[in-house]
Amino acid sequence: MKRGYYRERGAALIAALVMLLILTMLGIMALDASRHEVNIVANQRIYNAAFYIAESGLDEFKAIPPVSSEALNNPFTGSKSIDNGGNTYRYMSDWIGTRNDGGITYKVFKVTSEGTAPNFPNVGKVTIESIIEVDSSGGSAGGGRGPVGEAGQYN
Repeated sequence: MKRGYYRERGAALIAALVMLLILTMLGIMALDASRHEVNIVANQRIYNAAFYIAESGLDEFKAIPPVSSEALNNPFTGSKSIDNGGNTYRYMSDWIGTRNDGGITYKVFKVTSEGTAPNFPNVGKVTIESIIEVDSSGGSAGGGRGPVGEAGQYN
């Protein structure tokens, strides 16, 4: 009986080492997956910052749309730095034409705005294109300078 006992002396050690190896591999895979998830969240945060900065360009255009004939013939570009870690936006408008609806003349613009988060060339740049109609007849939408609405917005 003693002889059988001595033959099985290393079986528990080998089983414990195999279990330790399996648990170590599972731990390494969990660390790798969590590191990957952290990178995804960081990229999404940078993208969101660039997107909202690009929307700032649209908001600035909506605040002061060009309705004079001189402004319509010269598409303008604005570029501003936001006090948010060096993030910037720039926008450009192209006058598409006019549209009459119910006796009100609307000037139609295609506005392109680009938001950029610095040091992130792949994730940190977002471009938004929007069609904006502006009441240019001196009506109730801002005394002839207010936007009526956006016909479409695209990423």
